[in-house]
This record gives sequence, C-alpha cells and structure tokens, in this order.
Amino acid sequence: MSDLQKPHKDVNSQISTAPLKQALDLLSKARVCHRIIATSANGLPLGAEADEKFSKVIMLDCGLCGASLGLSLHQLRSVSEISMINSGGMAEQLVGQLLRTISPAYIPPSLYYWQRGKKGAKAEIDYIIQHENQVIPLEVKAGTTGTLKSLHQFVKEKKKTIAIRINSDVPRLGPIHVKNPLGSSIEYNLLSLPFYLLGQLHRLIKSSEGA
Repeated sequence: MSDLQKPHKDVNSQISTAPLKQALDLLSKARVCHRIIATSANGLPLGAEADEKFSKVIMLDCGLCGASLGLSLHQLRSVSEISMINSGGMAEQLVGQLLRTISPAYIPPSLYYWQRGKKGAKAEIDYIIQHENQVIPLEVKAGTTGTLKSLHQFVKEKKKTIAIRINSDVPRLGPIHVKNPLGSSIEYNLLSLPFYLLGQLHRLIKSSEGA
C-alpha cells in the first residue's frame, strides 16, 4: 500500500502538492494504480461523504506491486517459501484488486475505506463496501488470526449488525460478543471468507443474512 494514506502535502515536505496530485491522477487514469478514498461511511452513497484529501493507493495487480518492490520469485520452489514483511499490505492489495472486479463491467469501480483520527482512539477499516442498501465494513488479515479492534469500534459507532473479514482461514459465520474499554457491549455477526471466495462476496452476504 502507498504512503498516501495522508494529505498529499504530508507525503513529502520537499514536494509541492499540485505536481504530486497531478502525477497520481495520471497514473490512476492510466489504470496503473487505483485510489482508495476515505469516507465517513454514515450512509449511501459512500461517495457523498468521501474526503479525497485522504487516500490509499493500490497498484494494478499483485505482480506489478511485488516487482516494483524488487520481489524475485524465480528462485523459489514453492509459494510456501515466501516470507514477506509486507504480507499485510500485499493482502490488502489483493483484496482491493478483486473488489474492483466484482462490480458490473460498465460501472467504473470505486473503492473506499474508513479512518478515525481522534487522538488516542485511531482506527481504520481497510474497505467499506455497499451491499444492496447497507454499508458494510471489510477487514483484511494476511493470515488466519489478527485483532479486530477497529472493526469493533466501527460496528459500535455506526450501529452495524454484520461485518466482513477476509483472511486465510476457512469460511465461517458467527456471532461476536465483546466489550469496549468503557465496558459497553458490542454484538454483531462476523462473516469470515478466504481470499478465493471474494468473487462470491455479495451472494455469501445475502446467504448469511438468512442463516
């Protein structure tokens, strides 16, 4: 993921905002990369509360992303030999890449994420998606484990009943019952899906609602 998860002016103090924004816009138009825009996620449409001053960037695909970072695979005998320090970023890259493909081909794909910058209570949700008339948070984990503190905060703040986790574990749907640091109860259904089922995301969300 890019370091552009901040206002353009904060990426590099030696570079003025205008040329940086222009370069990023050109790369996006050329489909070399794709911007993920911050949204408040209070309702639909997600773009109505988008704040383009804050964005993340993913590349066209994982291969280009790995190559740009100097990742060489030709000497490896199997994928299991790869141990990457940026596995979380690559997982987020893959999910963004796949989310862009599940919309109808005639609709330009738009990706959003959510962040809260309150001092002492920072939180971020990797992706915010629309499913029918719902706003649903989606978290990405590279392995089979990982904390869900930001997801708990989002669900509590936005009063959501379902959330998505994409990871390397088996598919599962289950209730989450936790308490926040203030002792307030947080309850929702968590749909966990492996990366390879992301293309069936909306069908599986619909199925989970009737479970």
